[in-house]
Amino acid sequence: MTATPVPFEILQQNDITIFELKTAKLSDMQTIKLVGDALGKLVENPECQKLVIDLGKVQSMGSAALSQLVVVNRRMREKYGQVRVCSLQPAIAEVFRITHLNRALVIDETRGVSIASLSPAGAAQGGQTVVISETMTLGSLESLPTEEVAPPHRPPRGTGD
Repeated sequence: MTATPVPFEILQQNDITIFELKTAKLSDMQTIKLVGDALGKLVENPECQKLVIDLGKVQSMGSAALSQLVVVNRRMREKYGQVRVCSLQPAIAEVFRITHLNRALVIDETRGVSIASLSPAGAAQGGQTVVISETMTLGSLESLPTEEVAPPHRPPRGTGD
């Protein structure tokens, strides 16, 4: 049985994880599930606190894929992480505008802008990008860290602590 290639690449630049989709269509359920599972594993990784999702190659997305982005954003916020979406094609940008996802997600014009906004000091110094996985297979998704971690303690707002 041949492994099914997954249409994304995961990169690491300093403390920023970059999830770049490599497919033009993100609408079939198998692809959406693979992408959602991989993003879920990244969110569960305690070292992933800053995530850039690069949609530059995506030209169409189904509602289930849009839902995955909302879930990832919520789960990252729950662990006090940050998510930025970047490089939207005009058709995808219009879908985000119509569905009001442009209000729920932080969207940047380019990957460089996303990286700079998440790590201003690192962006000024450059930083090395390391490819974690060029093309993962369904079996290799299991090797991504899945360790659960409690979010750091934060005092309630307005208590002066």
